[in-house]
Amino acid sequence: MIDDDERLHERVRDFLGLKGYECRELTSGEGVLTELESAKPDIVLLDVMMPGEDGFAVLMKIRDVSTVTRTSLSR
Repeated sequence: MIDDDERLHERVRDFLGLKGYECRELTSGEGVLTELESAKPDIVLLDVMMPGEDGFAVLMKIRDVSTVTRTSLSR
């Protein structure tokens, strides 16, 4: 999960943990490539409206190196 809202991290981590999933969190796009390489995630939850490098720029980095399923959800 890549989102600058750390309270949201806690909620998502707790929910996914109850379902048996592990959740790793980043608060920015910095370090995303290293995390993708080490974690090999099945899904990436990405906030597009982050300060600094926005989620669209982070998404382009992810797409360059990962085959994580590409799905978009909106509120």
